[in-house]
Amino acid sequence: VSLYGRETVSQWRFRMGTECQGKDRFTGTQEEFHRLYDHAAAAAKRVLPDAKFGPFNLAGSPDGPNVSFHALVEHCLNETNHATGQVGSPLDFTSVSVYTSPSLLRAILRTTHPQFKAQQKIDFWNGLGKKWPPLAGISREVHEFGVLGNEFKLGSGEPGARGAAWTFHVMMALREGGLDRLWSWGVLEPINLGGKHQVLNGTGWVFSILEHTVGGETYSLKPTLKPVVQDATALSGDLQAIASFERPEKLARPGRLFVKSVAVVHKDRTFVITSAYHEDRFVTAPVDVTITLPKSLLPTAGTPRVRYAALTRTGAVHYRIRQDLADARLLDAKSAAVPGLLSGVKAMGGRPAWKHVDTNWPRYERIIHDSLILKPFEGRLETAGDGQSITFRMAPPSVIVIVLDGRDD
Repeated sequence: VSLYGRETVSQWRFRMGTECQGKDRFTGTQEEFHRLYDHAAAAAKRVLPDAKFGPFNLAGSPDGPNVSFHALVEHCLNETNHATGQVGSPLDFTSVSVYTSPSLLRAILRTTHPQFKAQQKIDFWNGLGKKWPPLAGISREVHEFGVLGNEFKLGSGEPGARGAAWTFHVMMALREGGLDRLWSWGVLEPINLGGKHQVLNGTGWVFSILEHTVGGETYSLKPTLKPVVQDATALSGDLQAIASFERPEKLARPGRLFVKSVAVVHKDRTFVITSAYHEDRFVTAPVDVTITLPKSLLPTAGTPRVRYAALTRTGAVHYRIRQDLADARLLDAKSAAVPGLLSGVKAMGGRPAWKHVDTNWPRYERIIHDSLILKPFEGRLETAGDGQSITFRMAPPSVIVIVLDGRDD
């Protein structure tokens, strides 16, 4: 309070523990956790009456071997508080963790299913409100978010377009399910060689776009998709390598393409953001996407100017770094064995990879910068009633933002 001021600190959230439904984080009994929770909440509220206090962020089953989240909720709503002697304890939010860690030992296509992942959390929140009606309107929060692992257990997640597309889809699906707040893991990868260079990952790219939409109204859209027939013999070298990769048996099943699209509307500007994510990383066939915007979602002033920016598989900076590391014979052999697989810079080549990026920083900084610059729209615009239809081509994995706004002239 003395450092930041009471007004600022009163806006903070205080949470009793992290993923405490297992003995790795709390070894005591249910009753001992209730007692700890009550006294911690009372202490926080005594100093900061307006601050929010709630239980640990839930990961996995609500009912662990020693601590049940459901039993804690019942205690907070209907049982005697160990600190105050009154009935009830503060319960200002319910939070979860959202991770996906595919495994070749399980049904990996299901575990990377973005809609399924979001629905798990939505069902949990809806279940709380159904069982305890006072919780129907409680703040729904994600306190740990944003790590999509890879099924080969190499490196540190998916820092390119695949991670960006999955992240965007899950976030928007959660928002449709009533999400109020979300905290993501880091969006910058430091090059730890004593300098200040940090590489923006795919999740960071998504947040950089969303930052421009703050203050607008968000609407879910229903895109229509038309497959694009490809000539396999005309594919680029890396796409041929991906298409011909001999997959482990668990990866040989068909997966689904997920396309998620929303419009964020301001008075003078509309953002249409669309992601394409395929459960099977080795499927990269493009589709033509058509989105229809009614007049109510279009900018109010005249015929709009239309521009776009996109994060594509080959346009992501980590993809370009991987290609350069391979050319320089610095790419880790395990990463090189899986076509197109991306990870953190160090995971792809150790300290020599860091040194390569540090030495060639202007090139990678320019790639990041260019991926965020709006360019003239290359798709098709047509009148649709009193609105506008927009058609564009995208291939998984990718995220595209189309901006419609007033003309400079």
